[in-house]
Amino acid sequence: MTPEAKHLLVGTIRKPHGLRGELVVQLDTDRPATAFRRGRELQIGEGDGRLTGRTLTVAGTRPFKGGILLATSEHASLSEVENLRGKALFMALEDAEPLGPDEVFYHDLPGMKVVHAGEVIGTVSDLVETAGPELLVVKRPEAGDLLVPMVKEMVTRVDREQRVIEIDPPPGLLEL
Repeated sequence: MTPEAKHLLVGTIRKPHGLRGELVVQLDTDRPATAFRRGRELQIGEGDGRLTGRTLTVAGTRPFKGGILLATSEHASLSEVENLRGKALFMALEDAEPLGPDEVFYHDLPGMKVVHAGEVIGTVSDLVETAGPELLVVKRPEAGDLLVPMVKEMVTRVDREQRVIEIDPPPGLLEL
């Protein structure tokens, strides 16, 4: 997604579940109660952020294997949801809770400058999700890409307005 994104990725449909049209959804949000509240209309899209023009309305959710089971108002049978396998779910950015002072939307990170001790190290080109902390991929003009863990000990400040991320890397990291 671009910094001008109008929607936030909140989940990915893994597969249908049961005969009543529920969906197994992998969560891509840390605020599922907001994103999947009853009555919320979600946009259906592709993993690359393109919307299909189709929507679904949350009828209910329940925890399921590290994600949720999602019941929709529009679908009542397995055959109605089979074609949603692998689709992404997006909510309108305007419906999201305001960010806290130390928070940032992941789609805002690409293009931000990464700075250490007042010197520009490079620019964020991507974010890689791992089993541990997410990693910022920092493109450096004079060296290869640098992977910076998104942890408080390393990322000391994110200025959304100035589009700058300050880091405090351990000795030797910038020489890699």
